[in-house]
Formats: sequence, structure tokens, C-alpha cells
Amino acid sequence: MPRTIALAILLAALSAPAQSAQSDQPTVTAAPVFSQSPTQSFPRVSGLANKAVEAQINKLLDARERNDRAARSDCLRAYVAQGKPSYSELIRLAYLSPRLLSIDVRTSSLCGDSPNYNMTYPFTLDLTTGRELDWHRFFVNDFLNPPADRPSQLLQLYLSHAPPSEDCKDTVNDRGTTFLFWLESANKSLMVRPSLSHLAQACAVIAAIPFTEILSQIGNPLDRQNLLTQPTTP
Repeated sequence: MPRTIALAILLAALSAPAQSAQSDQPTVTAAPVFSQSPTQSFPRVSGLANKAVEAQINKLLDARERNDRAARSDCLRAYVAQGKPSYSELIRLAYLSPRLLSIDVRTSSLCGDSPNYNMTYPFTLDLTTGRELDWHRFFVNDFLNPPADRPSQLLQLYLSHAPPSEDCKDTVNDRGTTFLFWLESANKSLMVRPSLSHLAQACAVIAAIPFTEILSQIGNPLDRQNLLTQPTTP
């Protein structure tokens, strides 16, 4: 039987009024829903005034696409004692502004004899530099790296929006917990998921922290303004 993968691409069209020649509002090429032999799975950026940055952003998207396809191929070649391997991926444009692009990527896989994994691999790009966003630079230092004698504001925020179950308290409520981030236009929130081991994925609950609650933790005032004025949908 053929091994197939359905990758659903949910790319919302950017509905904005016409911009002047000086505008740097990016657009993203739409991709169809496809299966088996896609020509493109990640969106591409166009419309940036800085074409060198635009080319670099699309180069990063190309590389991520190749890496994800390689992971799929490796998984589907694995031996499974019962049944057959499977790998599915959802790629969704979550946030687009003149400064930032966030892509929400979810995978579900059964590779070899390992358990079935449901993972999140978000991808946020800085459209002003042409590089993947460095969250440590995006936020003020103490937000991601609090002093040892002070509680973690990030962890407290996360726990207030996603209180862990009794079974997960010790796993999540730990100063050493690191997080995955992406931006979401639909609910104007920073999406936060603990970066946990495969075996602890049941505890990695996604929390939506409204932009209004993190503005003071964002270092660049242009980024703060961008989050406040960005349209509700990509």
C-alpha cells in the first residue's frame, strides 16, 4: 500500500488596503491543500522592500521545508512491528505583520516502534533582519532568564493561563522549564508550550497569553507597537 501524507495548509489571504510605494507590508504566497507530492508546503514571502532580506527569509523557509520532508521520509522508512509507520503534518500561517511571521507547525508520527508522538515545532521569522527570531532578544533579559533570587514571570504567566494537572505539576512547575513560542493573530496572543521530553508530552499544554499581558516584557518599542496594531487575522 502506498504511504501517503496529507499536509493541510491553512494560509489566510492578507486583506489590507493598497499601500504606498514606501510600504514594507509583506504578503505571503498561498499554497494549495495537497497530498503525496507537494511542490510547496511552507509559505513564501513577497512584497518586502528589502529584497535581500526577502530572499533570506525564503531561503530559511526552503531549508525548513526540506528538513521536515526529510524527517517524514526517515519516519516512513522505519520498521514497525505492527501495522505501518505514519507521519502527518499541519502547517498554518498564524501571524503576519511588517516585522514578524509566525508559522504554527504540528506533527503526528509513528516511527519505528516508538510511541505515537504529537509534537509542535513553531517557526517565527524576523522580517526586518531575514533571520529566525531570537526570543531572547525579543524579550527583556529577565523574562526568559530571571535572576536566581526572583521567580520566573514567564512561568507564572504560563501557569495562570494553563494550570497543570496534579500529575503534571512537578514536570511543568519548574524554573528549569523552557518554552516554545509563536504569535497568533486570531486571538492576539503569544502562544506558549513547554518544551518537554517525548514521554512528558501530555503535560505540554499550550497556553495563549494575550499580547496586552506581555507588552512590558518586549524590548523593542517598535515590536510592542506592531503587536498592538496588527490586524486580527494574517
